[in-house]
Amino acid sequence: MLRLIILLILAVGVAGPVAAQPGVTWKAEYYDNPYLIGGDKYERQESAINFDWGLGAPADLPDDNFSIRFTTDVYFQAGTYRFSALADDQVRVSVAYAPIIDTFGKGQPGRLLTADVTLPEGLHHIQIDYREEVREAYIQFDWARVTPGSDAPQLPVIFTSAPALTPNPWQAAYYDNPNLAEPFKFKRNENSATRTFNTDPPREDMPADHFSVRWESIQPLADGTYQMRVRADDGVRVYINGNRVIDEWHAATGQIYTHTFTVAKGEYRLTVEYYDATGPGFVEFNVVVLDSRPIDQLYTLPDSGAVAQQPAAPIDAPPPTGYTISAADSLNIRSGPGTDFAVTGKMPFEAEAAVLGRDANNLWWLVDYNGVVGWVSARYGRIEANANINSIPVTG
Repeated sequence: MLRLIILLILAVGVAGPVAAQPGVTWKAEYYDNPYLIGGDKYERQESAINFDWGLGAPADLPDDNFSIRFTTDVYFQAGTYRFSALADDQVRVSVAYAPIIDTFGKGQPGRLLTADVTLPEGLHHIQIDYREEVREAYIQFDWARVTPGSDAPQLPVIFTSAPALTPNPWQAAYYDNPNLAEPFKFKRNENSATRTFNTDPPREDMPADHFSVRWESIQPLADGTYQMRVRADDGVRVYINGNRVIDEWHAATGQIYTHTFTVAKGEYRLTVEYYDATGPGFVEFNVVVLDSRPIDQLYTLPDSGAVAQQPAAPIDAPPPTGYTISAADSLNIRSGPGTDFAVTGKMPFEAEAAVLGRDANNLWWLVDYNGVVGWVSARYGRIEANANINSIPVTG
């Protein structure tokens, strides 16, 4: 009988880095709906599950609301194996017909999930179900054998397709405390905000644990949509022009965090803050291009093949609730609470709007942005801290 240990963090103890398994061929069934039903659109073989479609999709599928099923049979030696999956939006992993990772209907996009499975020697069936809902789409899956006693942080490689960062230097300030408390111990220029300290100190006069680092760089970005991807052991925070967009200042063992944003061409100050608690320490930071179209083109519906949208109708504006939301990305404003409603406007990155109401599932906000009343996704419209959601009326 299989012994399953489900982990939501990636612990240490893997024999080697998780990489594409040689000689494994996957049957891939591609569906033009998010439910894996109705007969696949097409089928083909894949040598690995390591895809990053950005804001697009596989060939002949819609950019959003598609799904894929990957299946294979692999011969394993007896032992314990760590299976890892990273996806946006949802993924379900089954080994020997037993589910070990499942985020269908639960959210958790962009979160690295793992499961340890003890397998007897023999041939075992693996099935990966993937669902894309909206915006960025990617999936990465692999495994490695677990070896007790290893303390190296072995993790899947963060996607590096279409890297956006330039060789501009990063000014790094090192602190001999975990809180970035002044004064700094030393400063120097570095090539990136990616470092592997393992169990060593950053410098001989620094502690091996309980230290912190702040990296800053001015990076030129073209028009388009980007995604930051960062993982660390332990805490990490990321800023764009001084605005905090990732805040994971806590003990960790290599979780991946992401932030998607759309900007106009210009120079942007990127800041990465990191602290190490105890044990192996590292931070890895990257920015990739999801879509290189200018902002005004990103929100233009295609001339053909577009999903039919419900027509815009006037919205009676309820009184303000006193709460505001800020755009964690460039946001479509729609005539109703759903992606099938017409786009009536847009909120730029970091813009604020007054909250007028919500839908019953707390997935959409009714807002007033500079006189434009409409609905925005709650996933990308962040409400102020400590807001009493229940006090906001359900208006749609």
